[in-house]
Amino acid sequence: ESGVVWPLYKALEFKEKLGCAVHVDSVQSVGKIRDWNKLESDLDAYTFSAHKFGGMKGIGFSFMKKDFPYECFVRGGGQQAALRSGTENVMGIYSIKLALEDLQRNQNFDETEFVHREFESWLLSKIGDKGKIAGYGNVSRNMTTTYLVLPGNRSDIMMTALDLAGVEVSAGSACSSGILKPSRILKGMGFSEKEAGEGIRFSFSPTFTKEDLPALFEKLDKVLSKYL
Repeated sequence: ESGVVWPLYKALEFKEKLGCAVHVDSVQSVGKIRDWNKLESDLDAYTFSAHKFGGMKGIGFSFMKKDFPYECFVRGGGQQAALRSGTENVMGIYSIKLALEDLQRNQNFDETEFVHREFESWLLSKIGDKGKIAGYGNVSRNMTTTYLVLPGNRSDIMMTALDLAGVEVSAGSACSSGILKPSRILKGMGFSEKEAGEGIRFSFSPTFTKEDLPALFEKLDKVLSKYL
């Protein structure tokens, strides 16, 4: 959610200390960090989700060591080496292949990193001391996500204003009634309960280039000028 990248050696320290198996949630890594496909072999399992990099929803894949303590979730027909019963989602599986091939052809990490750096530089110059970027400057983060906290401006109000301006952003999780709840991630990063309800998240596609920045800056400038 925040774009923060946690070092795998920390998970390895837990494994060595506690003697446990470690399953890494890798769904936010593909196309968002340079070495997403370099897996730490001493850890036990990694899981990826296709819709995070352009594939279909409802499909993903995992790498697991043979001795990983995996418990079958769906039993019955014995498909997928008895790991998950049920007819395989062939179209979904094929979408993984197509999405990864497309990413390999078109992903330019230097361009993506440049765009992200320029975007945050512009954003910080615009907001000054009236807002914060979660994790900026003190932790490792991916190159496609910026989590902006604007004290005094509720997430849902900012989302609506930006949407009307043609900029799509997201915020924290929603409860069943559809009312935005304060982000537990932001609270875990030290933001107050109120501030955790004032975060908006920008996520960039690999196809977003530096040529797209001026139009984005123009739209953001009009909205932010009203709320800062």
